[in-house]
Formats: sequence, C-alpha cells, structure tokens
Amino acid sequence: MLSYKQQEVAYKSLIQILEDFDFGTDLEARITEWNPNKAMLGFPNSYNLAIRYLNYEKSGIDLIFNLDDEEGWNKVKIMNMDIDSKYQRTGLGRRLIELTIALSKAVGVKKICGQALDNEYNSSVGFYEKCGFEIKKQNTITMFCMIISETTTINR
Repeated sequence: MLSYKQQEVAYKSLIQILEDFDFGTDLEARITEWNPNKAMLGFPNSYNLAIRYLNYEKSGIDLIFNLDDEEGWNKVKIMNMDIDSKYQRTGLGRRLIELTIALSKAVGVKKICGQALDNEYNSSVGFYEKCGFEIKKQNTITMFCMIISETTTINR
C-alpha cells in the first residue's frame, strides 16, 4: 500500500493537472480533498471528481480516479453521468466522455470503466457503445470499458 505521503504527492499532481486542464467556460470541476487520516486507515486510494455544466441544470458526470500502488493512476470509473432530459441528444453527454478521455490521457490513466442499468427505461448502454466502449452484459447490469492510448478518440 502507498504511504500517506506518496498518496499526498500523487493527489497534488492530480490537482495540478486539473488546474492546468481547460474545462472551458461552461463547466465546473470539483475534486474531493486529500485526507491523511483516510490514507492512514487504508481506505482505497481514490478521489472523486464532479464535473458540472453551469448552464444546463442537472447535467454532469461523476468520476473516480483510482491510484494503484504499482501503476499510479490506473483507472477512471464513471460513477454517474446525468444529462437533464430536455438537453439529451444535444451532444452534452458526448462532450463529457470526450473530456473524460482527454483528462485520462493527461493524468496517464489507461482504462475508463463504469456500470449502467440495461432495461426498457434506461438507454445509456447504447450511448456508451456508440462512444466506443466495450460492453459486457450481466443480467440487468451492464459493464462498459475503454482502454486508453495516445490515439484514443471517441467514435463518431
């Protein structure tokens, strides 16, 4: 397990990348603060990042950056992506995925994953598939993953 000092250094490097990253004028990003008590207790090495559109109510994405002992920042997990129904099919979700890919590259992350419900009320699985994620269905839960490289782009 990484020492709390190593975690703090990694966290500060992530903060610097986020501060230098161009989110544009219509997005706001907030990350959970690093906490040495959390590190000393051996909780998972992960930090939550919430990105919200400023002008589109209830629209944004929640990401978790995982810090691995050997690989550094090894994975981003999409915990939630919500686009207000009146703004769906306008490209806002696609832009958040493009932003997630760009952020992952900047941090050095190699994999983006998440879970989505797959039922008659939820059409997000098709969205992730169109964006280029590999889909694995397990009953009503569907896993989606994308391996990131320097040339990774979103499907059009």
